[in-house]
Amino acid sequence: METQTSILARDIILLSIILDWSEDIGIQERVELFLEIYGNICVREKTEKFIKDRAYDLIRTITDSDETKSKLSKIIDVSNLKFRERDDLEFVFKFWRSPKNNYEIVKYWDYRLRSYYKRRFDYIENVCDWDYQMKLKPRAEMINLKEFTKWRKTGQAFEVRETLYDRPNRVTATAEGMKEDGLTVSKWGYFSDIVVGPFIAFGCDSENKEYLKTQNDFHIKVNN
Repeated sequence: METQTSILARDIILLSIILDWSEDIGIQERVELFLEIYGNICVREKTEKFIKDRAYDLIRTITDSDETKSKLSKIIDVSNLKFRERDDLEFVFKFWRSPKNNYEIVKYWDYRLRSYYKRRFDYIENVCDWDYQMKLKPRAEMINLKEFTKWRKTGQAFEVRETLYDRPNRVTATAEGMKEDGLTVSKWGYFSDIVVGPFIAFGCDSENKEYLKTQNDFHIKVNN
């Protein structure tokens, strides 16, 4: 399976949150759901259930011969995908639903951090501060150092509710070819970003310039 298939599947579920209005989900909850799946390695129990349910709908969309039966068929057109590509997408969506395949994302995140920082691991906060001040802030000063550092350490970018975020976000998983007994086999894991962060893609610029105004290094306007 191509690594890009996992990325495509991720894009599809995120787009479906924005475009599918068949469910009674308010705008605020919809935005929070999008950010949670997009920017966190762990999600709420409620969000985990949404991912599994949505994965079922997406499987129907790409496998049902009569695609019009799927409620997502109006916003997702898979007619140009090859059968192999559809099979690969189905493989990803089934992994999102599977209770058998463990996805120990916290363990994977820690391993990636230790591999990346090596001897600097015990000084992560200092490294984050330097990266932020020298690389990120000049390009996107809207991003907060405290939130950026928290994400670099924990993989959690958007925890908007005071509740447990203790379920693995399987949408972050990708399958890579790994050597095992001389053979290359696909292994699920986390092989994505641990440095830049998800913040820079959204909210760093706005047509409403009131959101960009600061006073004493704090942004004056943060919501409506």
